[in-house]
Amino acid sequence: MFHRQFGENRGALRSGLGLSGAKPEAPEFHPRISFAYCVIRMSLGQTNVVDAIGVDDTTGELVLTITDRFEWTVRVDEHLLLLQEKLKSYLRFVESGEMLEVYPDAKGRAVLIDVVCKYPPSQLALGFYNQVAKIVDGTGIKLQHRLFSAD
Repeated sequence: MFHRQFGENRGALRSGLGLSGAKPEAPEFHPRISFAYCVIRMSLGQTNVVDAIGVDDTTGELVLTITDRFEWTVRVDEHLLLLQEKLKSYLRFVESGEMLEVYPDAKGRAVLIDVVCKYPPSQLALGFYNQVAKIVDGTGIKLQHRLFSAD
């Protein structure tokens, strides 16, 4: 369940997204993003969980990160289904207004969903990302995917 970073317990919000209220140790996903919550569950398989949320220090965008640690060589259909469900959860989180309840600093900010992949996407996955990006862009939300880099 979401809790405010600095100890204000917001209780269990309606979607059951799971992040902790402990002072965060910023994940190493992107060097320009200040993460506001500590991630306690990070998996594409947990479709009702926002993996990370933060503000890009350079662009000011609110960045919602999906961590994708699955390979694209086995069970591709299942992988795509999980990714689709995770993306739907993120869109509901934004469009329902819950994002503003959980992260009030998001007000007035552009939203970017950043899918960080451990493994290079297959051609089928690239087609999926391109198709979904066009749909999501129509809602005013940007979608990008990239390989994780420890640099």
